[in-house]
Amino acid sequence: MAAAAKRACGSRRGKKTGSWIACGTVVTLCAAFGSAQSSSAVEGEVLHELPIDKLKWKRKVDGANRKPVVLVACGSFNPPTLMHLRMFEVAKDALTKRGWDVVGGYVSPVNDSYEKKTLIPSKHRIEMCKLAAENSDMIMVDEWEAKQPAYVTTIRVLERLDEALNKGKAAQEPKTRVLFLCGADVIDTMAIPGVWADRDIEKIFSKEHGIVCITREEANIPELLEATPLLKRVGKDIIVVDEPVPNQISSSRLRAEVAQGHSIKYLTPDSVIQYIGRQKLYKREVDRA
Repeated sequence: MAAAAKRACGSRRGKKTGSWIACGTVVTLCAAFGSAQSSSAVEGEVLHELPIDKLKWKRKVDGANRKPVVLVACGSFNPPTLMHLRMFEVAKDALTKRGWDVVGGYVSPVNDSYEKKTLIPSKHRIEMCKLAAENSDMIMVDEWEAKQPAYVTTIRVLERLDEALNKGKAAQEPKTRVLFLCGADVIDTMAIPGVWADRDIEKIFSKEHGIVCITREEANIPELLEATPLLKRVGKDIIVVDEPVPNQISSSRLRAEVAQGHSIKYLTPDSVIQYIGRQKLYKREVDRA
């Protein structure tokens, strides 16, 4: 496993070949983020209504028409950290300056079939994400992915959100674009053959969706895109945003601190800390890979 794949942020799936830290979430590098199942409907799909209570369309700001977008972050959220929440704020600031109207954001906790030994049941991760987002005026929890009978690809999560937002009761004109919010190491994994299906990468980078990548100081996204033929072809519209206040908060480090009986105050919201305590989560020694 390349050292770069052990650092930073946000996707996952399927059979394990290694792991890396994802903006506060430990995620597993898998054999196929898309593969043969890539964007097909989920077999035996469990329906779950998308929360829309925090969506807000501004239409115009300073007299200018703005393009509505929703941000979606996928990951383990095991547990959610302040950096998960911070990503949305950094992205919103950057997109607003570019003329976009960020109408809301979603976290999508990974399905239990993710098969990471440190992954606790989704019922706990969903509840912690709800607690973490309760004081946010834009972040909501989409439980759909976690409720499915098997793992779900990232592109399918984005497509389902697009369907729910633009064909359901939340539909607005103009169409709301669903952007994938991630960190630099997700882009790193897209350059590794066999990790993502090419067609999934193409769809995620397309004008139907798109990527907002929050980077840390050591990341060099332009260099990575230039060095990978597929990413060079599809990645010209990626929105790269530097995290102005980088830090090393991660879910794996929080779990390790809890396992050692240490405080995690100021690393995740107090409500999440209280939930971890009540449920006696993360008490055993954890894998810090």
